[in-house]
Amino acid sequence: MPIATIPIHPDAQLGKLLRCLRSARGFTQVETAELLRRVEGCSQPWLSAVEHGRTIPNAGQLEHLLRTLAAPEADAKRARWLVARGVER
Repeated sequence: MPIATIPIHPDAQLGKLLRCLRSARGFTQVETAELLRRVEGCSQPWLSAVEHGRTIPNAGQLEHLLRTLAAPEADAKRARWLVARGVER
């Protein structure tokens, strides 16, 4: 069952958006990383770095993460836009 679009301020950055999506699914970082274990470079430390704005996922990593979190389309579009702009924080 898809989750509703996360109510987030329009200026919220990528890490906060992804953290909200993960929390809404009830996943920990460790659980999310386990679901992404086959995606190169995706680990719990990597996910923490993304959520804290220390790194930006590449397009492939982002798409896997969005699918894993069952991100609503509006949130997925926002995340893609933020990555395309290179927004870190």
